[in-house]
Amino acid sequence: TPPPGADETGPTVSSVLLVPNPTDGTTAVSLSATVSDASTGNSNVSAAEYFIDAIGADGSGTAMSGAFGSPTTAVNATLSTALLATLSSDSHTIFVHGQDSAGNWGATNFAILNLDAGGPTTSGVTLTPDHTNGTVGVAVHATGDDSGSGGADIAAAEYRIDGGTAVSMNVGTAAPITSLDQTIPAAVVNSLTEGVHSVSVRSQDAFGNWGAAASADLVIDKTGPATSGVSAAPNPNNGQQPINSGTPAVRVTATLNDTASNIVAAEGFIDTEGTNGTGFVFAAADGQLDS
Repeated sequence: TPPPGADETGPTVSSVLLVPNPTDGTTAVSLSATVSDASTGNSNVSAAEYFIDAIGADGSGTAMSGAFGSPTTAVNATLSTALLATLSSDSHTIFVHGQDSAGNWGATNFAILNLDAGGPTTSGVTLTPDHTNGTVGVAVHATGDDSGSGGADIAAAEYRIDGGTAVSMNVGTAAPITSLDQTIPAAVVNSLTEGVHSVSVRSQDAFGNWGAAASADLVIDKTGPATSGVSAAPNPNNGQQPINSGTPAVRVTATLNDTASNIVAAEGFIDTEGTNGTGFVFAAADGQLDS
């Protein structure tokens, strides 16, 4: 049984501070706190230690420095860049507790270290339109997200066409998750060769970390569909022979093919080709112009 007035309670911890915080891990972080036994037995503080993310057994943490030998002591430690490099780019809890001269370890207090050593995730890349003949600009949209890699604000973004020159994008509200937008000018779109082009987007956080790029395909199609297999029935015709008894007309059939885009319309002319869009309209054999 402890003698009357014996100190059986460990010291308290207050004012846990990390500087700089948040950090990208390229400079060391200073950890400081105040350890006091003044209200828990008034013994002198003899030691302090810290843990990262999980509290271990008393005395098994990383030792902190201080002018030990009084009931209230300022303690400190340095989280080196080598140590920070071993941590994931995320939030980490730094626990601190102290020991008094009676051998009692006190409860922990903590601070959150926001370590942002990785770039943002870029997702949801869309192109409007994503199929074009090059006569209009193409709107590029994406989302930058640093919430899973440090939580810093998105500071910049850029797009590239086929891995070429980077073009800056407009960043939405300053936040860890925000929209990214830009328009590829029609002149640039028109200069691209026919075929599929990759438009990649990446974003940068406030610490200067660039994340991996995400991409979407832009199809440049400057050539209209090829037409083949044109036939009319019944043919020859004296102008009075219908395709069938219920349809008093001549049926014209053709096959349209486009390697890059879906067919969306077809028309025909008799004897002389007229202005685009003024011919007689064709219907899809399966009922829908969608392939």
